[in-house]
Amino acid sequence: MTIINLSASQNLDKWYKLLHYQNNENLIISNEFYLSNSNYPSPKEELDSTIGMLNSKLGFETACNFPARYKYLKNNNYEVPNFNLKKCVDLNNYIKSFSKDKINLVFSSEYTNNPSSAFGHIMLLFSDKNKSIEESDVIHFAAQTPRTDGFFKYSYKGLSGKYNGYFIREPFFKKLHEYNTLEQRYLYVYELDFKKEQIEFLLYHLYELRKATFKYYFFDVNCASQISDLLALIDDRNAKSNYNFYLPIYSLMDFENRITNQKSFMPTINKINYLINKMNPEEKKLFFNNIKYSNKVDESYTNILKESIQLNTILKFRKFNIVDKNYENVMNQTFIKNEIIDTQKHPLKKVKPTNLELGYLKTYDNFIFLKYRPLFTELNDFQFNNLQKSEINTLTWEVLLNNSNSKLNYLNLINIKSLPKQLTFYNPLSWSLYLGLNRLNSYNDLKINTEAGFGRTFNIIENLHSSLLINLGFDNENIYLKPFVYLDYEFETFKLSTKYEYKTYLNKDYFYIYSLSLSKKFNDKFLNFEISNLSSYDELDYKLSFKINF
Repeated sequence: MTIINLSASQNLDKWYKLLHYQNNENLIISNEFYLSNSNYPSPKEELDSTIGMLNSKLGFETACNFPARYKYLKNNNYEVPNFNLKKCVDLNNYIKSFSKDKINLVFSSEYTNNPSSAFGHIMLLFSDKNKSIEESDVIHFAAQTPRTDGFFKYSYKGLSGKYNGYFIREPFFKKLHEYNTLEQRYLYVYELDFKKEQIEFLLYHLYELRKATFKYYFFDVNCASQISDLLALIDDRNAKSNYNFYLPIYSLMDFENRITNQKSFMPTINKINYLINKMNPEEKKLFFNNIKYSNKVDESYTNILKESIQLNTILKFRKFNIVDKNYENVMNQTFIKNEIIDTQKHPLKKVKPTNLELGYLKTYDNFIFLKYRPLFTELNDFQFNNLQKSEINTLTWEVLLNNSNSKLNYLNLINIKSLPKQLTFYNPLSWSLYLGLNRLNSYNDLKINTEAGFGRTFNIIENLHSSLLINLGFDNENIYLKPFVYLDYEFETFKLSTKYEYKTYLNKDYFYIYSLSLSKKFNDKFLNFEISNLSSYDELDYKLSFKINF
């Protein structure tokens, strides 16, 4: 038997991918996945052990248990016997259980109420042309997290690799119920152009991964990076990009050239809100009365009224487990459905999650400032027609520079604002959470700052929204109460916003911030002008900046 030297073999990158070996590290930590006797073997050790096992009396059993590895070795002319994988009973039962005409990426929109979904979620959906998509199966990667772990404990363990991660198989209708119904999140399904033999090879590898336990890292060994690693295994045109942080949106960006078709599942609250906006005043009055008093639906009601009442009844039942007293009356109504046009931007058309901002700042002195945001959204980003406005960023920093001085202005470790709009039929809380270093105090000192708050967000008129939160926080052991008021007026290419914050300390000190900003969008480039007033300065300060998202 001749074992080919690892450095001389063809297409070695695929062998590394099959072992999930990256940056000189075994991402898989379960010994059952490896054939080598050593703990966390090198790719060379595992290659030699695999070839040795395939050439032993356990060769057929090894090929059945590790079919993707076997196919790789056979296709790259390693000296291994010929085995007929169609005779592997358990393997073929597994393959046959999947729909496999098409493979799809499924992107679930951000959900700030769950730390693990704050940046969205990504899944693989296997579908057949003659089978409804709801009956299909999804594969996704997730951490095993105890229910008792709160936000901060989850964040610590997720950042430090204290959780184990696994590939999980579930029916798509179950994920639809969880994300689209219970959490009212968008689901976007993107069909990819992989061939059937590529899909089969991917299923071979998934069969191998039933033995695999991973270390889960929130930013780079997560649902997105692992799904992209799977696709990179069968993609002969491009591979997963290397990012310091790998978000679900990056999976779509990396495999965008594979997308051939797409569809979306709109949350019920968005459908109802769309229909309400199309109603005349009399229809709106009847709809709101029905919500308030649970009236029976009259046959004379218009189609749009019947449909919106029925959708609201479904929402109450499926999301809140509330059975309307006239449930049967509402659900037995017949009507012609209205065409509901989705005005929400698809993920690939939204503002990209990383940006670099350079600008001029005039305060008590003149500064050039540099700001870097590695992850996701800010309130000044464009979130047009979004019922769930949010600010989610971490490790965002800003540095001030001039001839005589340079200093860190702030470092946001965790900054979340969840601002879902109040609707007549749906009244979620707005909330915020912050942990970081900043100079937002009357002494302009860099202090550790922690705060949390709750409130409401209202739609005043079309495109004009207002949020009010009451925050409790402390900086360097000084406790304060801080009202936060935010208004924004947004169109497709420009946004006008203002915010007001007033810190009242227990020691009777105070500090306030008022700002007015105008942002203009040019594709992924932004020009921003801001005027603000801080209580520590006698005059208005202003800044002009240019921001690029990537």
